[in-house]
This record gives sequence, structure tokens and C-alpha cells, in this order.
Amino acid sequence: MANLARAIKAFLEKRGAATVGIVASSEVKDALQVRGTSLMEKAQSVVCFGFAVPEGVFTTPVLAEAQYWRAVSMLYRQIDFLSIDAAHFLEAQGYQSLPLFTCFPQYTDRPRYIGAAQLVPIAVAAGLGGLAKCGLVIARDFGLRLLLGGILTTAPLKLQKSSQTIDCPPDCMKCIDACPVEAISQSGKIDHERCLRHSTKNPLFAEYIRDKTRREEYGFDLLLNTLGVEDHSMYTCIACVKACPQNYSTR
Repeated sequence: MANLARAIKAFLEKRGAATVGIVASSEVKDALQVRGTSLMEKAQSVVCFGFAVPEGVFTTPVLAEAQYWRAVSMLYRQIDFLSIDAAHFLEAQGYQSLPLFTCFPQYTDRPRYIGAAQLVPIAVAAGLGGLAKCGLVIARDFGLRLLLGGILTTAPLKLQKSSQTIDCPPDCMKCIDACPVEAISQSGKIDHERCLRHSTKNPLFAEYIRDKTRREEYGFDLLLNTLGVEDHSMYTCIACVKACPQNYSTR
């Protein structure tokens, strides 16, 4: 399976992936479950890849949050399309495959908002980077600028670990200090609800969730997914991501 692993890596890189890793699904099985049910019982491998947000998005002096919102919205589409294409590529080789989308669908386990697959621990296990104090992946060449996608597959793939693995410097607290609502604790615990309430705004979701009749008819998770996807949520704070000194190259 070494040839197929190299082939899927080349497939993803040719289409813009900045970094690619593979991990056995058994190593990250907790990140591949929704309320205790596995996403794919016979899966053997997870292919995880990242696209990088350009550095300039974090250094522009004007409309930084809006620039970030637009950049990641476009990249989310690109990543999700590529996850589907890569799943088709693997299925053409005879291995059932499931795209792992970068943001949606989500479900709630209050106070957490959880994706169908938890891509951060998968990416760390696959060697794409380490775990930053703010709960994101920190990578050698990209800092906190990676957005993640993946494919869960029955193919038994193996690939040499990526060289992007890096530890979050233990004495660096810049992301913690930058958070305006103190959603990041020094122990590494993240208050996801506090973060999201401050850092994203969705006028459609806010309007519908106040309507008790609609909320009871459709449920919180359905409203979250249908009204949150496709650019309807705008970022209003990127302080923790912007503060990371690993974001910026010395080239």
C-alpha cells in the first residue's frame, strides 16, 4: 500500500494541499465517532491534509477579520471539494472512502460544537503539527494558518510522518493573552461556547433561534448546520490565531 499512499499524497498536493499525513484509524478512533457511533466500522486509515491561509491576511492593517472570513470561506469550499475528489480516487482503487469535511456538519454537545470528525487530533496524530494552547494545530512552516480536511478509508495506507510536527513553545502565552474574552486557559482548556459567541456572528441563525416555534420544529443542530454553512457566519475576532509568532516566516 506504499504506492497508493504516495499516490493519494501526490493527488492532494497537486491540487493545492500544503501538507499531507496518514494515520491508522485505530489510533484516532475517538475522533471518528459521533455520540459513540463510528463513522465507518471497517475503516483502516485516515488521510489528513491542510491548506494554508496566506500570511498577509494576518498582517493587513484594515478589515483583517473580514479578509480572514473570506479567505477561509473560499478555502473551506476548496478543501471539501478535494476531500470528495480524493474519496472518489480511493474508491476507484477499490476502497470505500468517506470525505471528512472541514467545518460542517456539526452537532452540539454543549458547551462544545463538534464536527462529524474531530480533525485537530487526527492532524496531530498524522504528523501535520502539534497541539497549540488555543486548541488548533500548530505547524512548523505555517503556525496556526492551516485549515484541515480529510478522508476516512478502508485502504490500509502507510506514509512517513510529515515533517511539520512542532511543539507549542511552553513559555509562549501570546494566544492566551490575546483572547479578549479569556476563553483559553493556561491549562489548555478551551471554552468553545464563549469563544464562538464572541468570534462569530450569524444574523440568520440569531433571528431563527429566537423564534421558539421554529427552534422547536427544526431543532438547534439543524438550524446550526443549515444557517451556518455557505458564508452565513462571519468572523469578528481572530485574535488568538493572529497572535501566534509561528505564523510568520523569516524568508
